[in-house]
Amino acid sequence: MRHIILAAAIFAILVAKVPAQSRSADSSANARVVQAPSTNAIPDTMSSYDFVLGKWRCNGLTPEGKIDYTFTQEISKIMNGRWFEFHDISSAGGGEAFMTYDGKAWRYLDINASGAYSIGSSPGWTGNAQTWTGYSYSNGTRRSWGRIIFTKVSDREKREDFYKPGKNGSLRFDGSEVCTKIG
Repeated sequence: MRHIILAAAIFAILVAKVPAQSRSADSSANARVVQAPSTNAIPDTMSSYDFVLGKWRCNGLTPEGKIDYTFTQEISKIMNGRWFEFHDISSAGGGEAFMTYDGKAWRYLDINASGAYSIGSSPGWTGNAQTWTGYSYSNGTRRSWGRIIFTKVSDREKREDFYKPGKNGSLRFDGSEVCTKIG
């Protein structure tokens, strides 16, 4: 069921990204053809993420800095460079995530299909970091996943710091993932 919902969400977003033409009902010689704005800027906007292409070895760190888990991730561009696919290659049935840029809303969009699914967004880069917020959906329940601060440390290192909602609504630091490019 989750895969069907995710597929429907991805399809809806993909349809919105395909350049469309709408024609006037008037088929005479004076009829105007109105074209949707070009989406050619999307790959250019996405090029700020090109450094993530390839294989990465990642360590999940506890708030105290101890390694909690490790995984290997492969990242590639799909859909003519309009989407990035993040694939966990370290385990059978590893997680998938997809990211694109929504030009209408002027924000990056992430869809994650690990177990349940989540949809998050970011307004863009501030220096070498992006702040992401979003929601996870599981068994009909929507929950905020707080905030993720994604940082480009270098072309060969990236970091994500996770902040989860606390009991009183404030955010608390919940750990990090630090990844080093291996291929």
